[in-house]
Amino acid sequence: MPTTIWGIAYIVLSIIGTALFLVAILKLNFTIAIVLSALIIYVYIYYGGMVATTYSTAFQGIAMTVASLMAAAYIIAHFGGINVLTEAVSSANPASFNMPYTSAKTAHALMASWTGVIGFFFVWHFGFSVMPYTVVRFFTTQDIKSARRSVFWAVAIGGLMYCGLIIIGTGARVLIEGTHPLMQTKGSNNAMVVLKALRESYGIGSITVLDYSMITAVESQHSSFLLAVVAAGGIAIAMATASGWTMVLNVILGRDIMGKVFGSKWAEDKPAQVTRLMTTIVLLVCMFVAFKPPALIIDISGFAFVLLLSAIGPPLVLGIWWDRATTAAAAMATIISMSVSTTFSGLYAKYSLGSYHYFFLSGTEKIVTPHQVYWVCISFILFIVVSLLTSHKEDEVVQEYAVELRPEQ
Repeated sequence: MPTTIWGIAYIVLSIIGTALFLVAILKLNFTIAIVLSALIIYVYIYYGGMVATTYSTAFQGIAMTVASLMAAAYIIAHFGGINVLTEAVSSANPASFNMPYTSAKTAHALMASWTGVIGFFFVWHFGFSVMPYTVVRFFTTQDIKSARRSVFWAVAIGGLMYCGLIIIGTGARVLIEGTHPLMQTKGSNNAMVVLKALRESYGIGSITVLDYSMITAVESQHSSFLLAVVAAGGIAIAMATASGWTMVLNVILGRDIMGKVFGSKWAEDKPAQVTRLMTTIVLLVCMFVAFKPPALIIDISGFAFVLLLSAIGPPLVLGIWWDRATTAAAAMATIISMSVSTTFSGLYAKYSLGSYHYFFLSGTEKIVTPHQVYWVCISFILFIVVSLLTSHKEDEVVQEYAVELRPEQ
């Protein structure tokens, strides 16, 4: 059940992300863009299937990385260098670069503690190793070397992408307030006025409009080519995320629940038909939620991100690099992370801090643990300890179910 909820949250965000880029390039109403993006993703998955989520994902990730780095380069060039950009951002908000070691107020509660700083940089970058499209790649690799390369390049490329996005986000406000054409039209010097005008023009939800700020910053560069590249990259990564999670839910709802739990012969005899039916149901549900997404969707997506990283990160990463890893350790790390971290962190945030949102972020007077990054460390330690205390699979078992299944070189 938690995986289903998290999957829906990610698909909803992917549909919204695709819709926002369609608004930017086609100037459509947001509601129409939502329907169109859901239809595009549906056709993509319906005809592509596993191929769409495996072979094309690498290209999609590279496309978004190139787009974010190109946009970052445009922004740096616009200001005449990274130092000038930093000065401009500091002038607009003196607290922009304050870190936990300073006594001054930080620009965001996320940067008010080292837990927040580490959580921001570590979780989002390393998290690419356990995203659905990377996990799918694990199950389609032909040998251990391919699996290891998949982890390395997923983290490396994902890290570069986020570096570009950080630069875009850093300069977004000063770009919008300095060069966006709507600033003069609205007679204001506040970036929020521009976002409000865009929300009213295209019917974008109040929560979703903040995500449009990156696109607005790119629009401020007055480059159709740059906007096209960023839109292509954004749609590509959204498609990869949506297709990956939809395939996960297809398996859970079709094969596992219908086939194994309820014993449906149809699910066993006609897996392709069941998968397509589940694709239709999942995307219809996600499309209707995307029209007006609740704020909890954002919380659930971040919650799922760190939970996936702590639950399946150690088994996947250590399982392909450490010969001493055991099945018992994988099961224990997954169960503890899925149950204890969910129960303790989620319920504590709700009933002690006052909101599930505080699972990842709270005010500076409370515990600031965005993305609960410490659970990742606990999970890795637990995995290693249990592996050392439990017996490894016999060499015969490894030979039969691993070595002999590999294709001949």
